[in-house]
Amino acid sequence: DNPALPLNDGAARRHWTRLLGRATAVTAVSRGLLERIARALPSIARRARVVYNGVEDSMFPSRRRPRPRQRAFILCPARLAHYKGIDLLLLAWKDACSSLKGIDLVFCGPDHSQGRLQRFCRLLGLSGRTRFLGAVGRGKMRELMGSCLFAVLASRHESFGVAALEAMAGGKAVLATRTDGPSEVVLHGDTGLLVEPNRVEPLREALLLLGRNSRLRDRLGRQGARRADSFRWEHIAEAYLPLYAAGARS
Repeated sequence: DNPALPLNDGAARRHWTRLLGRATAVTAVSRGLLERIARALPSIARRARVVYNGVEDSMFPSRRRPRPRQRAFILCPARLAHYKGIDLLLLAWKDACSSLKGIDLVFCGPDHSQGRLQRFCRLLGLSGRTRFLGAVGRGKMRELMGSCLFAVLASRHESFGVAALEAMAGGKAVLATRTDGPSEVVLHGDTGLLVEPNRVEPLREALLLLGRNSRLRDRLGRQGARRADSFRWEHIAEAYLPLYAAGARS
């Protein structure tokens, strides 16, 4: 259900089965994804292991700089696609925004909805409190991550969700759903908040909690930054070295 990838039809499944069957080792970016691979292809389960995605060093602020004053906002760094739960987040925001005066909801990511989600936003009467920036470059993403109050990912399903890790690296609290990757990267109540996917009410309550409580946001952000440090790519690369070594010996 990822619009950026080809459909996983019968031909693609046969191709992946052959490819995975020949592999010396197989990695998955989350335990949940590994379990799905093992169920679909039991023969490769013993050769598969979890190696998480990493976060690039540039997402960690080198030093704190004073930021220009601007209207406060919550950031959703996600492509506009059904599996990202943008429609659910908009419904939750409709209920929450009236209680969060002076705060906007900002989306950044490519549009795979052909404008349907923007039209849905207008139908909900949220145009004045919601902004769609489209796809942005890495520099702009770092700026948004550094300036937002917190980041929110409302995905219906998510194999990893690197945006959550990038927000943590920037010292921001993360609100995410209990899907594969985010539920393993975000520690509920420690580095962020996790809510059940496909439900509007928990999203609304968590938006209100983080939007109103700056101390909670700051605490979660500080602890998230410490946790994100262990996901730097230099650490992730080390996990691949023994797999390459095993491949060289086979």
